[in-house]
Amino acid sequence: MTLYDEDKNISLLIKNLPNTLINLNLYGYNYISLSFISKFINLQELIISIYNGDVLGFEELQNIIFPKLQILNFECECPKYEEFIKFLENNGKNLKELYVGDDHIEDIKGYNDISLNLAIVKLCPNLRKLSTGFGMI
Repeated sequence: MTLYDEDKNISLLIKNLPNTLINLNLYGYNYISLSFISKFINLQELIISIYNGDVLGFEELQNIIFPKLQILNFECECPKYEEFIKFLENNGKNLKELYVGDDHIEDIKGYNDISLNLAIVKLCPNLRKLSTGFGMI
């Protein structure tokens, strides 16, 4: 399922989506709240592409466990460092692919190349594909 923030009835659409959804692509050019994603515990693939905006609601997602999540992709805006690490603590062991865009990576509060890379290595032992905008270890 692909959702764009320009859709006028997006909140109604989201409320009617089944919690059995396994693939979710979010595209937008503004501030998008991600808190609604927590109901989709069967997600296997999550792609978030937010341009010129901010990742809102990730503080709620960091505590949700998505036991089937295998692919996580932040194409542009990224969540805060601490929230991202907590999310990986809960969901990293099942990830096979992780993509983190580098467009605005310097804006992450608490961001540190080495500590984030080391956390990814530790928390995502089953990764087969990794693409980050972070520096080398």
